[in-house]
Amino acid sequence: MKNRISYAIKSVSILLFAIALVTVLMIADSTIMYIICNSIYWSFGYVGLWCGKFVACSLLTDYNAIKGAIESIMFRAGLGDIADKYDTSVVLAIKSNIDALINWQTVALVLLISVGAVVMHVKDYRRHIPKKEAISICLVGLMPFVWYVVTSNHSVIHSYFTYRELGIVWFAIMTMVFYDRERNPVEDSLNNKK
Repeated sequence: MKNRISYAIKSVSILLFAIALVTVLMIADSTIMYIICNSIYWSFGYVGLWCGKFVACSLLTDYNAIKGAIESIMFRAGLGDIADKYDTSVVLAIKSNIDALINWQTVALVLLISVGAVVMHVKDYRRHIPKKEAISICLVGLMPFVWYVVTSNHSVIHSYFTYRELGIVWFAIMTMVFYDRERNPVEDSLNNKK
C-alpha cells in the first residue's frame, strides 16, 4: 500500500504543477518566459526535494542513499550498463504510456467532450484563443513528453502509473477548447474585489 501511494504522489506532482501553471496563465497575462522560469523553479524544487530525502537518509542510517540514488537515476534515465539490458527508448516510453491510458472509458469521455466542444463552437463561432495564450498552453501540454524523454526507462517500466501525466495534455486541450477570455469568472471575481 505504501508503495502505491508513493507512485501516485510521484506521478501527479508534474500534473498538479501543470494544472496550476495553466490556471495562472488564464488568470494573468503571462509570457512564455514565465512558463520556462516557473518550470525551471519547479525542477529545482523537485530535484531538491529528492536530494534532501537522500541526504537525510544517508545521515540518519548506515545506508549510502546518495550512491543508490545516483545509480537509480542512471537506470531510470536509461543510461549506464544496467539500462542497456532493457529496451527503454523514448518512442517505447510514449507508446507504453498512451497504451496504458487507452480504454473504453477514456475513449467515451473524449468523444463526449469533443462533441460538446464542437456544439459550443458552432453556437459561438467568434470565440478564439489569442496566439500568445495558445502557444503558452501548448508548451505546458508538451510537459509529459519532455518528462518521458528525460525518464524513458522509468516511464516504460512504470507506465501503469506514469500515464497519468498525459492528463496535462488533456487539461491543456480542454483549456483551449473552453477558453473564453471575455467570460472568465475567476478574472471577473478578482476585478470585482478591487
